[in-house]
Amino acid sequence: MKKSKRIATYLVAMASVVMISFTGCEKDNSNSCDWESEYQAYMQKVNAFTANQSRSNCTALKDSALKLINKIGNCEQGVSIKEAAEAWRQVDCSGL
Repeated sequence: MKKSKRIATYLVAMASVVMISFTGCEKDNSNSCDWESEYQAYMQKVNAFTANQSRSNCTALKDSALKLINKIGNCEQGVSIKEAAEAWRQVDCSGL
């Protein structure tokens, strides 16, 4: 149970980091920074995982985070995209 709470806290913290890191991204004419739908999907996964800390919800959250990071890769603000992606890849959902 402790490990599960630790993972949940980490994932919610990562959600905050992603949100704060990329809110300064301005959309350009090529739509390379149009990541609103991916962000909404990501937040749904955060909420689902917060409500039910299962392996499948953890994996879905992790996948959604990586999709969001890839989508906003051209909008890098503050946090390195590679570092953010690697942090998510290191999340181990197997203990849930």
